[in-house]
This record gives sequence, C-alpha cells and structure tokens, in this order.
Amino acid sequence: MLSLIREALKDKETAFIYLGTESCVPITSFTTVADRLYSEGAVSWLNEWPENPPTGSGLKRASKFEASSQFAVVDPQMIPTSAVWKALPGWITLTRHHAEAIVNLEEKVGGELWPAFSQVFAPEELYFPTALCLAGVSALPNSRKPKPEIRVQSLVFAEYPKSGPNTANPIALDDCFDVNRLATMRSSGFLFVRKFKKTISEELQRLFLSDNTENQSMTQIRENSTRRSRPRSPKHDR
Repeated sequence: MLSLIREALKDKETAFIYLGTESCVPITSFTTVADRLYSEGAVSWLNEWPENPPTGSGLKRASKFEASSQFAVVDPQMIPTSAVWKALPGWITLTRHHAEAIVNLEEKVGGELWPAFSQVFAPEELYFPTALCLAGVSALPNSRKPKPEIRVQSLVFAEYPKSGPNTANPIALDDCFDVNRLATMRSSGFLFVRKFKKTISEELQRLFLSDNTENQSMTQIRENSTRRSRPRSPKHDR
C-alpha cells in the first residue's frame, strides 16, 4: 500500500488518496466524490481512536479484542504505546500532505516501520493512523494547529456482525442491498461501501455512479441481470 501511495504522489495534481480493497466500490459519481473532498478543505477522513482516549475527547475507547489483538502487540521498542492509533474501517482517505508525511516517515526515523505491526490483527487498521500520529497529526485537539486536520469519520460504509464467531470482518452486502439502503448511505455522507464479494452488474454500476436512486429500483436491476444471464433456448438460435 505504501508503494501505491508513492506511485499516486508522482502525479503532481493528486490532492487526495483513497485506500480501498477489491471489495470496496464507489456509491456515487466521481464528480460528487471530488466535490465533497474539496468542499471540506484539506482534511483526511478516518474514523480513528487511541486505546485509551482522554476523557471528554469524544473518541471511541478500544474494545478488549482490539486492546489484546491490536494495540498490545505493536512492538513498543519501535513505536511508543502512546502513539498507537486505530482507524475502522481501515480504508481511509488522505490529503496529499498527510500521504507525503506517511511515506517520508521511514526516512526520518531511519528504517521501516511495518515490522512493528507484524503480530497485529488487520495491521492496516493501525499502521496509517499510527504513522500520522508519529508525524504529529491526530484527532486530538492541538493548540498549535487550531484547524482540525482529521475528520473523525469514514467515507466508507461497512457493517459488522454484532454477534457470532467473526465480528471483526464486515458483512457482505451482495444479497441484502437495496435502493433504500443506498439512499441512506449517501445521506449519511458515505462515498464508498464495503463489501461486495460478487461481480456487480452493469445496471448496479450505473445506479452507483448516477447520483440518482429515484428512477430505478433494485428489483428492476436484479430482474434485468437475471434475464441476461438466463441460458437461451435452442429455438432462439435458429
């Protein structure tokens, strides 16, 4: 991922970098994505928190699982415990300035940082917010920086199981997605969604990128997709 960031930064016009996986998809047009990012100014978007945030900060406190499987296993000989932060979802949006701070950090500290996260569950959730903290950027108030540099909000919608054996991975939305859910996601400020495991139909792609949820229902989309994928009978080939 660091290599991808470095590659993106080669383009001098790159102002924001969004990190996602193959199961993340945009749920609005790229014009709307750009308009939203530029309208909010030079802020990075990540829903982040430290293990034990200060009282009154409004930041989330780490769960027992996060404390034991993530925060506690970052190598303290490489990174101070007080500098360890987490972002969930781990797929975040960075300003160019913050992306540059992250990729330049290893040169400043004299070595690679990723080995410190080798025992961490879902290390990408901690690596980037921790790197930002080491670079002097976090969601905590800073009297020397009166204007916030981080918006403590994810632009990626992800829904996690509330119970069961695996609550750490988001639910696949392929079979439970509808136009009402899309409208709710958009109205809540999300620009991307995770996760879809199956190939997305062309109709659904058009709906995602049209900024319009009024003229076509998910039922129509599924019917069209099913109709196109249904085998043709021999008589239609004559």
